[in-house]
Amino acid sequence: ASCPFPEQKQTCNGVCVESCVCDKGYVLSAGVCVPAKTCGCSYQGRYYKPGQHFWDDETCGRLCECDATLGMVTCREASCSANERCTIVDGERACRPISHATCSASGDPHYRTFDGRRYDFQGTCVYQLVGLCSQKTGLVPFKVTVQNDHRGSKAVSYTSTVTLTIYGITLTISREYPYRVLVSMGVEVWIKAAYG
Repeated sequence: ASCPFPEQKQTCNGVCVESCVCDKGYVLSAGVCVPAKTCGCSYQGRYYKPGQHFWDDETCGRLCECDATLGMVTCREASCSANERCTIVDGERACRPISHATCSASGDPHYRTFDGRRYDFQGTCVYQLVGLCSQKTGLVPFKVTVQNDHRGSKAVSYTSTVTLTIYGITLTISREYPYRVLVSMGVEVWIKAAYG
């Protein structure tokens, strides 16, 4: 038995060969035996992992989820936000932004905002460069901060540290430790990074 076909018993009329057979209460999922209760869902001939979301129609009007607790797919009426459109990405229907914008920080420090405005700012504190202002459905909360320090003269500063926080993980790059990234997930780990 496997997650997509939990009731299917393997019968074979051919010559016996070595194969994977799971213990009682377990089924095969992607080549690994897992507890049957952790299986995903079969829906309209496709298999979905537990918790996986997908659109059930061509207009992104019906959002479905594989509910592992119920062992079945549940669907509800939904739609893309006003700033998104329903498209196919990597073979899957998804809501994607209609447009995008870029902000940047460079030099000592020069900032360009999402609306294209440019600022030169010599403050020497920790500043939020970008992040979500409020919780919005479908957007992953994240934050990028910069630490600016004086560069020999109090009239000029530079960015000494950049920190990204997303999915409960914090990544930090700094002038103090070039070519290294500090990864914090409750425990701090330095990773050597290549440049160029």
